[in-house]
Amino acid sequence: MDDLDIGWLLVLLALVWLLACGTVSMLGGWYELASMYRSRQPMPGEKYYLNSASIGKAVPYPGCLFATVGKAGLALSVLLPLRFMHPPVLIPWSAIERCEKRKIWFIESVAIHIVGFDRPFFLAGALGDAVLQRVTP
Repeated sequence: MDDLDIGWLLVLLALVWLLACGTVSMLGGWYELASMYRSRQPMPGEKYYLNSASIGKAVPYPGCLFATVGKAGLALSVLLPLRFMHPPVLIPWSAIERCEKRKIWFIESVAIHIVGFDRPFFLAGALGDAVLQRVTP
């Protein structure tokens, strides 16, 4: 292979990567969530790194979420290589209708139900527990 072929292969791989990230965002619901609760600045609060979550039961985000549980709400962002069409979001506490413990694929999670969003957002581990404690009186 000469340099031109490798260059085109890299361009093709980058386009496929962007298409995959965009498709996950659009079909999974992140883009819809971001249209309602997009955030443009960092928020103070308790930080959680490389967390797992899923939107509904079909769109997993394994170990690629950064989260902040703060006074204003729950801030979420996706690991940089996956961030195309996944802008950061800040879900205010008032927009969370309810939280409940659930199992998804044998993993204990917390399902948060967000006003105006038709799918539950499942948060695993310590992040899910922190949100549950914050929302549940």
